[in-house]
Amino acid sequence: MGRVDRVVLALFTASGASGLIYQVVWVRSFGNVFGNSIHSAAVVTAIFMLGLGLGSLVAGRWADRRADLAAPLRMYGVAEAAIAIWGLALAAILPSLTSIGGALASYTVDDNGWHVLGVSTILLRGAAALVLLFPATFVMGATLTLLVRYVVLEHLDEAGWRIGLLFGLNTVGAAAGALATDLFLVPALGLFSTQGVAVALNLFAALGAMRLARDATSSGVAPKDPPSTEDGRAGVLGASAGLALAGFAGMGFEILWFRLASSVLGEHRIAFSMMLAVILVGIAVGSLFGGWLERRVGRAAVLYVAGQAAFGVAALVGLLTLDKQDTIQGFFVVRDIPLDSASNIVRGSLWPTLRPILALCFGPALAMAR
Repeated sequence: MGRVDRVVLALFTASGASGLIYQVVWVRSFGNVFGNSIHSAAVVTAIFMLGLGLGSLVAGRWADRRADLAAPLRMYGVAEAAIAIWGLALAAILPSLTSIGGALASYTVDDNGWHVLGVSTILLRGAAALVLLFPATFVMGATLTLLVRYVVLEHLDEAGWRIGLLFGLNTVGAAAGALATDLFLVPALGLFSTQGVAVALNLFAALGAMRLARDATSSGVAPKDPPSTEDGRAGVLGASAGLALAGFAGMGFEILWFRLASSVLGEHRIAFSMMLAVILVGIAVGSLFGGWLERRVGRAAVLYVAGQAAFGVAALVGLLTLDKQDTIQGFFVVRDIPLDSASNIVRGSLWPTLRPILALCFGPALAMAR
């Protein structure tokens, strides 16, 4: 792998970190709007996945019509710059959401006599989240597709492990961003400046990609037409349906895991970011291993089916082995450890939160990578 490829991987690792910094901050911010961190996590995650999927689709269609090696890299730089601009605008807007949401709230009385938010308020808050977050997540979705096109255009015989490496390192960066946000950045810098760190990472990726694009030469590879046979279309549709179902299961489990972690640990903010970090590390390791395995043995479809089966088994095992009472008791016992050293901080603060999350999420996450 040449110098340019290593630089691209570094840029995309930074991009992954910025994306998860945004997500953790957005979940925090919209938790105040929705009044519930679980609802906020579900809505923000859903919008994230919607934007990533549609952005990837549109960028893929655009990239398939370009033969110039530099075009996807150049557009990737533009996309990262656009994310930075939108992220900075959101950083300025988000602090006012709580007061605006409170002013627009309306309540109804349920059958038990409790005042609950009206349907119109819930829909309005969801629509506000969609309008504010979707543009950034859509462009984020485009970035992976554009870089995939760049790194495999002249190396189609090595596509499996190159894509696995690209996605794996991006996910490593995402895990680092998720964990650093609540552990270090927000406590030290506050929400606005933390988003400024994400913006800086986007600009770093944008400028680096633009510099590489200027040095890249035309590959001379003609754009390939999409499969035109019925068999080819059927294969794409079948694979897409399988991936859609797998995505539904994966995101459904993620929200379920967050609910379980919240019931065990309480709705501590670190629980969500730590859970994201564990899932992303698992996906990163799975992606790197999957790319290596596909390079060695081939038969990608068979490996994918085996991975999905492993995901189901691991998810059920995680649910069965989590002992809530033991975890709660261990949590409060370990909290009595004095936090006067780095090792005690890990034992008394991080490990009690990390232990049940690892039991729930890490095994399935290893098999979740596609």
